Amino acid sequence: MNKLPMVSAAALLILAGVFAAVLIFKKPAVQEEACESAPEEYVTVLLEEKGRIVAVSRSDYLVGCLAGLVSPKYERETLRAAAACVSSTAEYYQLKRSGFSHSGADFSDKLTGLPYITPDEAEQLYGDNYEKYLLKLTAAVADAPTLTYDGKPIFAAVCEISSGCTDNAADVLGDGFPYLVSAPTELDAECEGYNSVFSFTEQSVYTALYTLCEPILTSDCSSWFSDAHYYDSGTLKSISFGGCGLSGAELRNALGLRSTAISVEYSEDRFRFSCRGYGDNLGMSLNYANELALRGKKAEEILQYFYFGIDDWE
Repeated sequence: MNKLPMVSAAALLILAGVFAAVLIFKKPAVQEEACESAPEEYVTVLLEEKGRIVAVSRSDYLVGCLAGLVSPKYERETLRAAAACVSSTAEYYQLKRSGFSHSGADFSDKLTGLPYITPDEAEQLYGDNYEKYLLKLTAAVADAPTLTYDGKPIFAAVCEISSGCTDNAADVLGDGFPYLVSAPTELDAECEGYNSVFSFTEQSVYTALYTLCEPILTSDCSSWFSDAHYYDSGTLKSISFGGCGLSGAELRNALGLRSTAISVEYSEDRFRFSCRGYGDNLGMSLNYANELALRGKKAEEILQYFYFGIDDWE
């Protein structure tokens, strides 16, 4: 009688580990059941552009978000502070989440504040430094506290470079974020990448913006934009495009600009959009945080500078 081949216990463990580490679902109809059966120590992440869901350990997920958010070349205390932001924001989203808002997954790789990248993407990004940088990021996540306000995890917003002063969340996001208030970050104006200029043809601007409203445009292109209003931080609150009101965020997203601290001018048949800073201009400026770290500030001090009134942690 033929006998089935024996499979070692070690081989079974390896197969089980592989199955648990990465789950791929292609049909949304079965995603809810699959996600509910995932082990407690794992979270599921929707990779939007790839159209699939993966399950990874929570710590590996936070490391992937930290890798997508910050340069591992930053100071240790900057990485610790950024890891706390990632951990807190993940808990904030999970607390706020109702139902399966990401095709059945716990998170999306495009969530604001949690730009998750996979290990393969991180390896491609870091090249020969992959293992060294991975160790730095993993150590930062392992040491990260959860930031809370009145006992609840906060949405710890982060930007790469501020406009020179971060925004009040009450102006930009509305009520509900009392810990996100304006903080002076004047050193950001001295860093590389603070200023950027984007140039567009008339047709490119029209194509990018006309779907957002119903502008009335004249042959005088210099009159297309008018009536700009700014927050105290210098970021654009609103601007008129052919008589239609656009927010600074709408203008930035439609044209792919680096920030909402925008000014516009027209000359020589082109529109030029000048920007200051990089990111949403809310919460912690990573560049300014790193400057503070270089001056000897600990992660706890950096976090308390940017997030007003957060609870103490051990």
